[in-house]
Amino acid sequence: MENIEYGAWRQRIRAETFGLYHYEMGCAIQGEGNLPLAIAAFRRAAEQLPDRPKVIYALREALRLGGQAEDAQRLHAEHAARDPDYEFHALTEIGTDRFGRHQIDEANQIFREAAALRPTMVRELAPSFLMVGEAYRSLRRDQDALAAFLQSIACDPEGADGYHRAAMGWMSMGRVDSALDSLEEAIRRAPARTDFYEMGSLLLLFQERVEQAYDSGRRIVALQPDNWLGYSVCGHCLQLMNRNDEGLEMRRRAVVLALDGSLSRSFEGLGLHASGRLGEAVSAYEDGVRRMPSSPWPHALLGLGLIAQGRTNAALDALNMALRAAPKFGFAHSVRGLALDALDRTDEAVAAYRSAIEHEPWALRYYARLIPGKTQELLSIYERLQSTAV
Repeated sequence: MENIEYGAWRQRIRAETFGLYHYEMGCAIQGEGNLPLAIAAFRRAAEQLPDRPKVIYALREALRLGGQAEDAQRLHAEHAARDPDYEFHALTEIGTDRFGRHQIDEANQIFREAAALRPTMVRELAPSFLMVGEAYRSLRRDQDALAAFLQSIACDPEGADGYHRAAMGWMSMGRVDSALDSLEEAIRRAPARTDFYEMGSLLLLFQERVEQAYDSGRRIVALQPDNWLGYSVCGHCLQLMNRNDEGLEMRRRAVVLALDGSLSRSFEGLGLHASGRLGEAVSAYEDGVRRMPSSPWPHALLGLGLIAQGRTNAALDALNMALRAAPKFGFAHSVRGLALDALDRTDEAVAAYRSAIEHEPWALRYYARLIPGKTQELLSIYERLQSTAV
């Protein structure tokens, strides 16, 4: 402790604190259009933080905009001589600042400027574009999210996460083939990532490639023997291949392994339903809802079971809960259509089916296969409505 230079340490902290204070003040003043005061603030920041790229860059740009081009060029030459990449690092830091203030579009643009400035250094920006893409995805700006994920791949073509996120982006756009292509690239770069196989198995199921989905489920279990989702995928695929007893056993293993058993318990109910054990199935569906009340799947599956029991109004309540959690959930819209048909509310039923077609056209055949005794009826409804769509 006695060797620590407390005076130097305090001086560094003071310089950092006051330097950033003046920098932020300069940004705020420049935003109000007062360039002379902004330049003065940036100069004070540069006195405290003479080697901080974003501070020097901000001062240089303020000088340029303020008509002091020679001073701006001189400042640039001085710092570029010491660090040729200071502009790149400045833009990266400024973009991160903007992102932290939830200015996602500005951050995205600044990161792209940085990428254009130093093409040889863009790999450093790959995580930044992933971050921007996730922000856009949370705002449901699917096209912007996908563009950011693809930019991350351009920055780091060997990064598995970029391809994985791009697969999510393609999926949100309904491009299942493109999603699978991206996921295949992710798996090639990181073959031991179980989350890649988890997503892949679902995409394959959407395309009714059940045997390949089953292989993905087995791969999950091989990589991670205590992964409940792997057993759940295997069980689901086995049931789709009419191997109900084996599938149900896999479902039960998934329930035992799951931390809360919520989704696996709900899908165990689907296996019981397919086996004609309706009372046990509804109990499983209800248990799934209790364990995960905010998830759309347990509510939608419960609605399916209640329809089969003739409790159609209660089924609609469950399905409305599912759609409140996920308004674009095609499975819930489809089952809701069946419930409304059962009540002879034909126009509303057609509207529900059309919502399923609108939101998740790529998953319709898969969803239809999940519904015991109604698969062909639903497929015929989808085909008729799609053929008459304007």
